[in-house]
Amino acid sequence: MKFLQILSFVIIAASISSCKKENNNSASTSGSSTSITLATPSISDNLVHLSWSKLNTPYLRSYIVARVPDTLSPQTSVFFTVDKDITEFIDTLPMTPYVQYYVVASISSSSGAVITSNKINHTRSETTFMAFAPMDALIDRTTHLAYIYSISGDIAIYDLQNKSIVKQISTQATLGYCDMATYNGKKELYVPRNDGWLFIYDASTLEQIDQIHVASQLFSVAANNGMLYINGSASSSGSTIICCSRSTKTQVSTVNSTYNARLKLIQGTNSEFIGISQYNESSYYRFDNAGVFVSQQSGSLSSYYLSNSIFEMFPNGSSFISGASGVIASKSLSFITSLPYGNMSFTTFDFDNSHQLIYTGTTTKSIQTYSMVDYQLTKTTST
Repeated sequence: MKFLQILSFVIIAASISSCKKENNNSASTSGSSTSITLATPSISDNLVHLSWSKLNTPYLRSYIVARVPDTLSPQTSVFFTVDKDITEFIDTLPMTPYVQYYVVASISSSSGAVITSNKINHTRSETTFMAFAPMDALIDRTTHLAYIYSISGDIAIYDLQNKSIVKQISTQATLGYCDMATYNGKKELYVPRNDGWLFIYDASTLEQIDQIHVASQLFSVAANNGMLYINGSASSSGSTIICCSRSTKTQVSTVNSTYNARLKLIQGTNSEFIGISQYNESSYYRFDNAGVFVSQQSGSLSSYYLSNSIFEMFPNGSSFISGASGVIASKSLSFITSLPYGNMSFTTFDFDNSHQLIYTGTTTKSIQTYSMVDYQLTKTTST
């Protein structure tokens, strides 16, 4: 009798072991029903299709898909709830260099289990990302290069045709608004700094070729006709526009300006500028061809919320556009109109090569296209 009991125990144990082996083999090929396996996602354009193995438990309430844009900023993670009978989800890739996905089972509290899938990382190779926050960009339309720079001192040359960064440097300084011009047959990049120096770089290599000490702190520069028009703080009393000769590096003339004015050359002139200050004040400045100050006119557009960071001259030099609401004003500082903007705000402006269209970046992740004839919206492009 005892022998039969022992034999029965051996047979039952072998049967259990066989079942375990069968389950393990099944798990190795198709995934265990008590765990979640996230499959390699399929990606088309900016859409990512996620799928995972079904969890077999009566305690399952739903699945939660986690999206982590980058490992350094987990607070930006996003979580999507998916019905417990569904094992797939389509997401739109965020504009980040890296994204991580995983799935978590939402289990009823009586179970006490926490089940999380494997984590899958995806690096976006189709888009170039920079390790700094751009302040502004200068576009060289002849070479198809963009000169992108940050307030913290980074400068990068981006090839618009090959979609790649070809050169990048760090100036180790706080930068103001830069400009480009050709001097002695060579294209130069002019970089104003918070230490009062204007650094001059070879635009093709970003190698420093010269420097000029101008004031105690510099905010912007505009270059034309062999002259550099630099806005800086020459004293504690306020800002000054200082015109320097590029060849001699000496001052030609100065004029008091609105605080930290950003200057833009009026196209079709050699030495006429519109300036918008840090406090949204607008001014017109005129110099002669030798850089000697001639006249200044202050505007009355402050109630229209201009912005020196969102500011472009019209290609024909007749007017300019500025601010989150797209204010258009004449070069004589008279209000003309505002672009229709609804609930969005503008972040940047540009024009097409035929000077028929205004392109605007917006806070709604879109590019709005307006006619320069009647200022009506003609096209919206999602970004």
